[in-house]
Amino acid sequence: MSINLNVSVRCPYCRLENIVPVDIDGRFIPKKIVTCDIDKGGCDRDFVIDPRIKVTADVYKIEGV
Repeated sequence: MSINLNVSVRCPYCRLENIVPVDIDGRFIPKKIVTCDIDKGGCDRDFVIDPRIKVTADVYKIEGV
């Protein structure tokens, strides 16, 4: 199963917030080279993102009838 997400990342050079599509297909999520969006006022420089997913789960007791 593949998950497609849009992730908000901040450019390390000009601090502009960029929206980056990330495709997750399995346990390994590769690093990705992103170019800061010059059309939104960015610096047009490349930088690397290292996406990670954190999953949390709530746990409940199953009470008898």
